Amino acid sequence: MIYVALVPNLKGAERALAAKADELNLVMSASQTHNRANMRMSCESSLAAFGDIVCRVKGSGVLLNASVSAVALSRRARRATSARRTSYLCDEMGIPTDIDLEKLLALSRALPALLGHDVPGQVAKAGRNRDLHPGPDYVLQI
Repeated sequence: MIYVALVPNLKGAERALAAKADELNLVMSASQTHNRANMRMSCESSLAAFGDIVCRVKGSGVLLNASVSAVALSRRARRATSARRTSYLCDEMGIPTDIDLEKLLALSRALPALLGHDVPGQVAKAGRNRDLHPGPDYVLQI
């Protein structure tokens, strides 16, 4: 049996290590609003905490994984409406969200180097649709 602990900060990681967890899953949200509501810190602070946790766990034999939630928030409802695909869809349609998609992609692409192994997430692999498939160079007049 493998015990996995969900840890948002160094204190959580230390508690998980004391409990003999086999794997730590580091968590944060790509949305400042969502991250502050759930982690009580900014996205930048969460990312800095990732680095502290990596340094603390290094050499312990405990596995590390990281999850960056891409929750899109409706400005009217102020509630989570879905995840990564919604943030891409809103970006493509020009609908503002609380997510900086460029930063999310950069962070997703940096996680393997930070953790020391590949990560299973698809955010970095997918990229933005308009980057993968540029629109036509003409403008359709109706």
